[in-house]
Amino acid sequence: MLKLVRVRLNQFFETWKSEGFSSVRKKAFFFNKTVIPAVKDLSRLAAVKVSDKTSDVAFVEILDEHFAEKDFKFPTKSRAMRVGKNLKKGYRGFAVVRGDEVLGDMWYCTGGGPDAMRRHPDLEWFAWFGVTLGDKDVCMFEMYVKPQERGGGLVNLLHGNALKALKDKGFERVYGYCTIDNLPALWVHRIMGYKELGRLKMHRLGSVTRRSLKGDRRRVLYRFLDLS
Repeated sequence: MLKLVRVRLNQFFETWKSEGFSSVRKKAFFFNKTVIPAVKDLSRLAAVKVSDKTSDVAFVEILDEHFAEKDFKFPTKSRAMRVGKNLKKGYRGFAVVRGDEVLGDMWYCTGGGPDAMRRHPDLEWFAWFGVTLGDKDVCMFEMYVKPQERGGGLVNLLHGNALKALKDKGFERVYGYCTIDNLPALWVHRIMGYKELGRLKMHRLGSVTRRSLKGDRRRVLYRFLDLS
């Protein structure tokens, strides 16, 4: 719990320093923000396009031993702490790197089978739509790309290769979500062929987040603040 608080505090001050207090306020306090859960069928995947801006970027899988072998540099201290925290929980992920610099990462968890990882809180509200992850399903979460690297095809490279890697592992469906005001994430989901499951309303006041199924305020989930 103490480590999580340190991650949150680092996120707060890093966001304040790089984006200003207005950005922190918008991420920390809002009401009725629409969240769109979605699912991607992995039976059909388009080829991942590599632009000139990403030709020197490598796609790697994040494994405990892999990241212990090489001293990678992360965009922020809180991002390095987050990666360590996710690995400790048993989550697995993917990253795009240039040399020894991590430019972006995203994570996934499973919901069933003998190798099921620690349950992620997001799985609880996917269940509101009748979704229970099986052996062939994964939930992707927490995609982060270094702010200076956004808009140059890096998100497509990371997300597209992650989907291909999961298909190669034998998974058939990927679940994820984005907020309706996050236009880049919404665009990526639609380009990648995700199918929307419905809509959720999210409310955040400081360190607590509440998500409720649209039209049903009785079903809520509380989460700690995450500025990523």
